[in-house]
Amino acid sequence: MKTKRVGPACRSHPLFFRQPRPFFAIFPVVLEFFQKSSISLSDSGAPGWAEFMWPRQEGRRAMTMLDIPPGQAQKDPKGSGAHLDNYLRIISDSPMFPAFAANIQELLSILEDPYYPVFEVARVVLRDVSLTTQILKLVNSIYFQSRQRQVHTISSAVMIMGFELVRDLAVGLKLFENFQKSPSLDKVKQLMFLSFFMALAVQELAHQDRRFAGEELFLTALLYNFGELAAAYYFPEEYRRVLEGVREGGLSKPEAVQQVFHCSLDDLGQALLMTWNFPDSLRERLADLKKPGWELPGPAEQRRRLFRGVDELSQVLLGPEVAPEKRQKVQERMARHLGLQPEVMARSMTVCLHRLQELTRILHLDVANLGLSLPLDTPGDDHAAGTENPEAAEAAAAGRPASVHTPGPDQELSRLNFLLQVIEEINQAIATRMPIHQVFMMILEGIYQGIGFDRVVFCMVDPQRTWITARFGIGKDVEALLSLLKTPFASKTNPLSLSIAHAREYVVSPGPRPKETPFLEEEFWRVSGAQAVLVSPVLIDAAPIGVIYLDRLQTLPAITTLDRQRLQSFRDLAVIALRLSSQRGQGGLSG
Repeated sequence: MKTKRVGPACRSHPLFFRQPRPFFAIFPVVLEFFQKSSISLSDSGAPGWAEFMWPRQEGRRAMTMLDIPPGQAQKDPKGSGAHLDNYLRIISDSPMFPAFAANIQELLSILEDPYYPVFEVARVVLRDVSLTTQILKLVNSIYFQSRQRQVHTISSAVMIMGFELVRDLAVGLKLFENFQKSPSLDKVKQLMFLSFFMALAVQELAHQDRRFAGEELFLTALLYNFGELAAAYYFPEEYRRVLEGVREGGLSKPEAVQQVFHCSLDDLGQALLMTWNFPDSLRERLADLKKPGWELPGPAEQRRRLFRGVDELSQVLLGPEVAPEKRQKVQERMARHLGLQPEVMARSMTVCLHRLQELTRILHLDVANLGLSLPLDTPGDDHAAGTENPEAAEAAAAGRPASVHTPGPDQELSRLNFLLQVIEEINQAIATRMPIHQVFMMILEGIYQGIGFDRVVFCMVDPQRTWITARFGIGKDVEALLSLLKTPFASKTNPLSLSIAHAREYVVSPGPRPKETPFLEEEFWRVSGAQAVLVSPVLIDAAPIGVIYLDRLQTLPAITTLDRQRLQSFRDLAVIALRLSSQRGQGGLSG
């Protein structure tokens, strides 16, 4: 069997080991890693809590608050339970009721696995081009960046900013996207803006003083006033009456809410978070933080003081008509309340406001139109205005290439620049002994974004060399694709098997084919939707490790020789990373 040797780029790499390694020395490390990467194909489309309680009925009209039977409300001493139930019925029947994005529910369900938080977050975020762009722009902004070089992959963003923050930013950005459909959009945007301020402020103050440290602070703060946000979104007229009661009737906000809604908005928020399958632990933290007059033990009470203080501060700090002297006095009073030095509070709020400014640029918010202000000395710049190619400008600001489907003379230069920078990131990751699973994820993401395939999957050879099985991938509907790629190792027709047996790449497509050429079954083409497939073997010293599968869902652009040459660069990096991991011995994945 003729074996294709690694290219010159691989051989010249300082981490390339020329001494051949037997297959049995390499395989345990690779197997341990990829066995941990299998994706659960569990159904994430189960009906929510509200659907179980109130199954939909054909022809049922949307309910209003006037539909609440007075006798039913009296069954609850305060009437709040019956009102809450009816509001939830209205929401569940509303055309604005979002089937909350499955990818965000998946992000929330990811556990703190020491091996795969990077892979899981990157895989889910990369499904959404808009979300990918927004997160990379945030990471590369001057007030979020923790190092001088630009970041080009979500995998790197997770490693730099942390698994939890990238996940929570993704949740927040998707929440904002879902609430964009409101008829009272400015008021909903204002509440989302205040929620982002609270999340950034709590996170920064907890970073400055470890007394406030806790689990999922950013996401908890983001959802602290979620009930009010939901009320403004689903019941804009009623929420307007609440604001009028505060502004003109001399009522406190809780009094106005009770007068109009007859129930707590915090209870409404809790019920909706349950409907959207947010974790129980998150909802319990929110409930504890909101309990009135209840002393929490130790650090929990410190965090409750922090949340309440930041909530009150946001109303003053971002108010357009508040004098600078009043802002400063409120800040100093809050610093004393929390036991912080005034300089620490001032510095933290400045950092927070700058980060909030970056968010307004990314979300295209006009703060003045929202009735708020950003008390900063440095004005924002409109760096994307006037460009002839908005998509290319967005991509450049985010540090990613323009789409392969984006026309224009700058497309190829953008893609080449991205490829060079991602390869440099991967080289640095290898040189600094980054764990193999993180390096490999960066490689797959580089292929996916840099070369421009619609789906990228790694398929692994089992230890007995009987099967080739898809372990994980990136791209649209990739989970459904994984089961289609399992094939016998010794197959004489399947291109995955033949690519390993002949140590060469194959390009296949649906339709008529010459005799004795590799092919995939008609069922595969029908279910997968692929229009062109490239398979490339991963071999170390002729030992079969796996196959990289790539496809495009449209006939154009065709898979070119240049695409295959660029894939070779990434495949060489995969060989280097796997070889280095085997050189470290049995504990190679722990570091």
